[in-house]
Amino acid sequence: MADRSFVRLTLEVDGKAQSGSWRSRFVPLAPGTHQVNVYFRYPFKTRCCAAGVTVQVTDGQKVTLSQYVLRSLIRK
Repeated sequence: MADRSFVRLTLEVDGKAQSGSWRSRFVPLAPGTHQVNVYFRYPFKTRCCAAGVTVQVTDGQKVTLSQYVLRSLIRK
């Protein structure tokens, strides 16, 4: 696995990518179903350790995803 200090995480929500750190971030979303993907670029791999989940958001709801959830998806 790559040292996180050398690579930037990409968070993709409904196909729109946002590059950033591995720290927590807040992404406001409208109510509905959203596809959330995470990955990072690494030499010879454009989507290293890619993982994703579909999230259902209701009005006023706050959904929290953690790295541990995404790690378990990677292993499947």
